Amino acid sequence: MEFSQLSTARLQLRKLTIEDAKAITALCNNPKIAYQTYNLPYPYKEEFVSERLSFIEEGWTTGSRYVWLITDLVSGQILGEMGLHVNKESNSAEMGYWIGEPFWNLGYASEAMQAIVEYGFRELNLDKIYASHFGDNPASGRVMEKCGMRKEGVLRKHVSSRTGIKDLVYYGLLKSDLMLPSLFIRKGMVEDAPLLHALGKKTFVDTFGGTCTKEDMEAVVDSFFGLEQCVQDLAEERDNFFFAELNGEAQGYMRINQMHPPPIADLESIPCIELVRLYVLSEYHGKGVADQLMGFAIDFAKRGGFQKMYLSVWEYNFRAQGFYKKWGFVDTGIENDFPLGSTPQTDYWYIRDIY
Repeated sequence: MEFSQLSTARLQLRKLTIEDAKAITALCNNPKIAYQTYNLPYPYKEEFVSERLSFIEEGWTTGSRYVWLITDLVSGQILGEMGLHVNKESNSAEMGYWIGEPFWNLGYASEAMQAIVEYGFRELNLDKIYASHFGDNPASGRVMEKCGMRKEGVLRKHVSSRTGIKDLVYYGLLKSDLMLPSLFIRKGMVEDAPLLHALGKKTFVDTFGGTCTKEDMEAVVDSFFGLEQCVQDLAEERDNFFFAELNGEAQGYMRINQMHPPPIADLESIPCIELVRLYVLSEYHGKGVADQLMGFAIDFAKRGGFQKMYLSVWEYNFRAQGFYKKWGFVDTGIENDFPLGSTPQTDYWYIRDIY
């Protein structure tokens, strides 16, 4: 399997390279880390990194393990490492990780673990992901709990460590534990203009409020989501609005169409479709609504015979950038001016293949 890079709001989970040896050694050559891991060598030497690199590459090739280097999304600073070690017979995987001491208690482990858990269930189709920690390291257990893992038991005086025989505490998460209520995603009609007017305005203001003057925001919102404009947009046959609802209550929506040429000239001869908007009410963030909408959008593009999907995302909307990268979109580096009234703002075009 080819390596898959992952991104979150603050992190980039990338491939380990030999150029990382010095930085990794500086972090790993620390007894506080070594004493809380099973097999991290100590003292740690730079030559260990080349052995580790071969081990990781062999795992991706055979599907036996998937390991990422955790780095800061903006600075590229190496923060730690995390991976899944697969048991193909039980279709499960054990999670293992280390975080450099300067970066403890900043939420990086939980953020990386959430992204890898999602990858394991969605891309590897695992049934279970589990992890363990020494009994005298409860902080690691809290990381697991934040990602939804449940404490499954304690194996008392079970494992030999550098500081003696220790308890081993196990946590686990089943794919079925994360099964969310299936949203009803339906195509918008002209009769939905009041809904689009209210939902579009609220989600846009929640996302961009405070980034421009009040007067500019009101003008932009009226232009995009005025009731008459919503009627016109929903009546346009070439346009597609979809609402995500649960028990008749809308939680988010998206707009997808091919009404404008793609931002890259080389793509003009390729069937492409633009994801114009994807917004979720703030109270439903982190509950899988955006994922269900995105999955629907990609299926819609597949059914339509499109080869590429592209979208524009604000340069400072790091949460959205992480979400789109998680779904395989790549930042082209091509700017898209998106002023809010008199306030200049810059978006960047992202694109992904439709398989």
